[in-house]
Amino acid sequence: MHKCIKVEDKHLVFYNDDGDFYDIYIPTLGEVRKQNGICYSEWISHCMDLTEMSNDLLYQLAFFIKKYTPLTTIDWQEQFYVVERASYLETLQNFKQEITGGSNENPVDELKSAMEISRDENSQELHIALEKVVKERLKDYGIID
Repeated sequence: MHKCIKVEDKHLVFYNDDGDFYDIYIPTLGEVRKQNGICYSEWISHCMDLTEMSNDLLYQLAFFIKKYTPLTTIDWQEQFYVVERASYLETLQNFKQEITGGSNENPVDELKSAMEISRDENSQELHIALEKVVKERLKDYGIID
């Protein structure tokens, strides 16, 4: 499915093959949330929870945020580390469910499975790999140099 963002009037309009499915008023793009001293985009944090939003669209959104609010204090590396990590964990969970044939496991097996995923998600190798992916994608989308 092809997805893209277009600027229309004072809005960013998100499109898929069925037409537009979301829009953001451009003057609100600079809204940030500070957590533990790090600034995150309110819009990216919100949109990453929407099922229609792919990581590609979130990077496109970041491009527009940077374009329309060049003095933003968003920590792009941290912002997209959260995005990529959530995407990785969702993919891992879906893959695990496909292999096991869904949730026919008993509660003890489900707990063991969750513990394995938890161990995987906290590995140093994963952290380093995700940081590298984020940096490359931020450069590819022109968000950082």
